[in-house]
Amino acid sequence: MTTAWARFNVNHSGTGGSGSFGIQIETSGDVIEVDCAQYEVGAYASSPIITTTASLTRNADQF
Repeated sequence: MTTAWARFNVNHSGTGGSGSFGIQIETSGDVIEVDCAQYEVGAYASSPIITTTASLTRNADQF
């Protein structure tokens, strides 16, 4: 791990059930901060949409 913010993607393209993601801290006293978590089903993660409390619609990602 690092002290800088980093983006980690976990993709799930299965056909049913529910997905889950976990983080396990091995050393007592270590800290992890998570921001902008999003869960989506698909072959790749889309770019985050940073908003306030308002909803937002955007165009599809271009890959």
